[in-house]
Parts: sequence; structure tokens; C-alpha cells
Amino acid sequence: MTKGNRQIYLLDSCVWIEGFNPPPDPESRSSCHEVVDAVINRRISVLLPTLVLLECQKTTQKVVSLLNARKTTIQPIDFNVGLAVDVADFMEIHGFKKNDRMDCCHALVAGRTGAVLVTDDAKIVAKLSSLDDARIPKIVSSVELVASFPKAPPQLIPYP
Repeated sequence: MTKGNRQIYLLDSCVWIEGFNPPPDPESRSSCHEVVDAVINRRISVLLPTLVLLECQKTTQKVVSLLNARKTTIQPIDFNVGLAVDVADFMEIHGFKKNDRMDCCHALVAGRTGAVLVTDDAKIVAKLSSLDDARIPKIVSSVELVASFPKAPPQLIPYP
């Protein structure tokens, strides 16, 4: 989706989003309409141009349909490349300061299969390898660089 010059890329799902005001319960899952409304109304604390949703194909199709109904454009991300990267280094490289840490974290979208972080310049996507605890400070302790985009259509990530 493009809103101004901000693009939103969808993978396969609809999930709990950190950054709502007030934030939802970590165990909750936002509905398709809530996700779309949050995107359209910018109710997510974003430093980023990109919102990536992970979870199930059916939900994604519904979100895509809702976004398309509002004349948005959906673009895919290839989720293939794997490379370990330290989160502090990752943030420093992409212009985040130490006190930006929580703002950066608020731009994460978390799903049952993983979470992603997208940089401000919309060139790198980072996948968080652990969602044992949905609280953001723990999630950001382990980051895996997984893709640069735009590329081929995304792979579907099945439920465990």
C-alpha cells in the first residue's frame, strides 16, 4: 500500500501489532478490519515506511482485499535470505539512536511464526527469531536479517 510515499508490504497474515494506543494484550490478535484501520489511520507508532504482516494466507487475502477496496497497492517481499545481525548494530547502521530503541521496537509486527522489523529506508527486513515472550524488549534481543526487497512473491509461512 502507498500512502504518501510510505509503502506497506504484506506477507501472509494478520496479527497482533505492537504500537496501538493503548497497546493490545500480547495474547490478542487484531482483526483484519483493525489492521486496515490502523494502517489507513496511522494508529501504529511507525518510524518505518513498511508494515509486514505474518501468519496465515487466508487472513492476508482478506486484509489485501480490504486494502484494495480502499484503492491501495500491495507489494510482496521475498523472505529467503538468512544472515545473523546484532540488533544494536542493525539499529546504528540504519540511523537509530540508543534512545530510539523502544520507538524502533514499536514498529515491529509480531505473529505466531515470527516477527519482522523494517528499516526506515525500506531496504532491509529483519526477522526476529524468538517470540517465546511477546514483550518487545525480549524479542529484540535476537534478530536475523532475512531479506532485502522488492523481490519475488513471498513464501507462505505455515503455522507450527
